[in-house]
Amino acid sequence: MKKDTFALVLRFLPIGALLLLSMGVGCSPAPRVAALEIQTSREEPFQRALQAQLEGNPEQARSIYEDILILQPTNTLVRFQLGMLLLDSLDDPYEAYLAFHSYLRLAPDSDKAEQAREFEKKAKNRFSQRLSFRPEGLSGERIEKLQAENEELLKRIADLESELKTKTLACEDLKKDNKALLRKVDLIQRQLNAYLGSTTGAIGMGMSGTSTTSAPASKVARTYEVKGDDTLYSLAQRFYGDGALYVKIREANADKIGPNGEVQKGDILIIP
Repeated sequence: MKKDTFALVLRFLPIGALLLLSMGVGCSPAPRVAALEIQTSREEPFQRALQAQLEGNPEQARSIYEDILILQPTNTLVRFQLGMLLLDSLDDPYEAYLAFHSYLRLAPDSDKAEQAREFEKKAKNRFSQRLSFRPEGLSGERIEKLQAENEELLKRIADLESELKTKTLACEDLKKDNKALLRKVDLIQRQLNAYLGSTTGAIGMGMSGTSTTSAPASKVARTYEVKGDDTLYSLAQRFYGDGALYVKIREANADKIGPNGEVQKGDILIIP
């Protein structure tokens, strides 16, 4: 692809990608593919590869595309762009054919599928024309074997991608369960704090019929979860009606009180 033509494509790529996203409707996977390709087009590695092409460094661009595919083997936009690079700039029709063939396996119904089929055919024809000049050992049988191996690898990649998605969903479910359990534990802790902080004593009946009353609530060790605006003085004022009694709280929680008497939000303090 000529430099000025490529610059024009690079300039209007985001606009074209947005148009692609708005075209797909119904049950076709084309909208999903278009959305993923829009995301890819904005990522820094892809932009570096495009810039390398624009500056006339196709080998550098190829290296960046291949690095992306190692981490994202199902990235359709990168496979399509790599195929174009191999076909037009690097004159490698066999690798270009594999790139377009892989693209069509991943996105057979995308908006660029028809174009990819044309390029795949073009690459295949160009490679076929060179077969008469192929080096010793690169026979038609060898080519078919390589193609079969490539098909098998692509299938394996698709299987691994599906397995990864399944495990990712399972992981998300476990995270949700964990959050639910944490909320439940927090609720129980708050209920326990409220119970321990209650000012009413427990009343029980003895076997003789006389009632017995537990120790006054003020004698019961309570706990309290520190809020954002709490201080030792305000806590003493709240629980004892006298802020000057903050010393009792500090002594009971010596390991949690800062050197200047500060308390940390979320700490559980003992209120004597």
